Amino acid sequence: MHSIIFTLGLLVLQSPYFPNMDRPQLENLKLEQNNGPVIFIIVDALRPDRLTPYGFKRPTSPFIHSLADDGTIFTRAYVNANWTRPSSTSILSGLLPREHKVETQTTVLPKHVTTLAERLSDANIPTGAIVANGNASSSFGLSQGFTHYIDTNNTWGDLPTAYEVVTHAKEYVHKNKDKPFFLFLFFIDPHNPYRAPKIYEDAFVREPNVKLIDSPHWEKQKYTERQNNRMLDTYDASVRFTDDALGELFNYLRLLNLYDKSTIILSADHGEAFGEHGVYMHAHHLYEEIIRVPLIIKQPQWKNPGTFYSGLFESVDFVPTIMGIYGLTPPTNLSGRNWVAPTPLEQQKKRTIFCDFYHFGIKRQALINSTHKVIYSLPADRELYTQTVGDPRLLPSVSFKNDDTKFFNMQQDAKEKQNLYTDKTKDMSPWKELLNALMAHIETRNNSQTTQANGNVSEKTLSNLKALGYIQ
Repeated sequence: MHSIIFTLGLLVLQSPYFPNMDRPQLENLKLEQNNGPVIFIIVDALRPDRLTPYGFKRPTSPFIHSLADDGTIFTRAYVNANWTRPSSTSILSGLLPREHKVETQTTVLPKHVTTLAERLSDANIPTGAIVANGNASSSFGLSQGFTHYIDTNNTWGDLPTAYEVVTHAKEYVHKNKDKPFFLFLFFIDPHNPYRAPKIYEDAFVREPNVKLIDSPHWEKQKYTERQNNRMLDTYDASVRFTDDALGELFNYLRLLNLYDKSTIILSADHGEAFGEHGVYMHAHHLYEEIIRVPLIIKQPQWKNPGTFYSGLFESVDFVPTIMGIYGLTPPTNLSGRNWVAPTPLEQQKKRTIFCDFYHFGIKRQALINSTHKVIYSLPADRELYTQTVGDPRLLPSVSFKNDDTKFFNMQQDAKEKQNLYTDKTKDMSPWKELLNALMAHIETRNNSQTTQANGNVSEKTLSNLKALGYIQ
């Protein structure tokens, strides 16, 4: 349950996942139409619990904190996939992974899929994107519909820093300052290999004599608490570096009198694990530290600044919601919710979110509702696993013979420390109903007729993906 405190006469409910957060809670939330501009920021591998507006005590994010003070933060925002390619495709298409099928290293966005950029361009809204991660780039079709597009495939030889992204963002904003533009920004800095300029590391690293493991292995190796802390210190430093770059962008928007006029959305494509469940980085698993992401939304003349909202939000909500902000009607075939349209509170409380990982022959999915969570793994496909990963010892959690089920009570065990699954509980409510819903989701996946589209990846993009650890 939420714990209750009082501050300045306001009732404040503390989130069990963010126990140090002290913002007043909104019971219900509805965004407003304002016809743009909309600036949509994704920071790769950004964990909400390492951000100051969520109660983190380190000064990792003062500018993001100020954005949150002007808007509302979501404490239960989830991605629909646990690594960049499928997650970004869901973010930009409004389709679940089972629908768009962009779930492996070789798959690209099918031409028939309509993107958010295409829908906005059809309404004569200028659309721009500056994308620092090749996995969310034009190499895989995600530039589709943008009228202005910069990424690692067409501009940078190496992975760009946050300030390089902001430089291009400022140029686009200045050029379109009198228009209701849409701008999508994708920052890469917190992603492994963990790194930050020395001045940032000097401020955050507690034990510089402990060797930094900048790209830990997903599962095979175990690390000490000191090694984990060293990784987190540098990760936090990279977050602060990104935050400072965002501060430059926000100040530039103020200089042009655009900050107060714009809807600004900040989120992530996934989180990052640092051994909380014996695993590291992202992909492969569906624990909270990997699939729960920050979400901050600031709108012009927002009536509830500095608040938080605990309703469920998922990646596929972005497309219908941004269309709603521009006064456009989202198509009815999208899986997500338009947060501009009023939705009864009881209906919001009944939401469920699916998150999938279908790659390397591994088949895992999670179902999350307002109070409970199920993670279910099917037996892995040995042939596909051998072709891609190779040695089973690299991912010891993978089983080729048995399925695996985990139950978590998210109100009582927000950090997923106690698996409640037993032969007895699986037939009890609410677990039985959740498992049935998850099995229906899997059946829908299996019955989907959508085919995968494969593409050729440039040498430059391959180099960047190797640098980020996507290709071993």
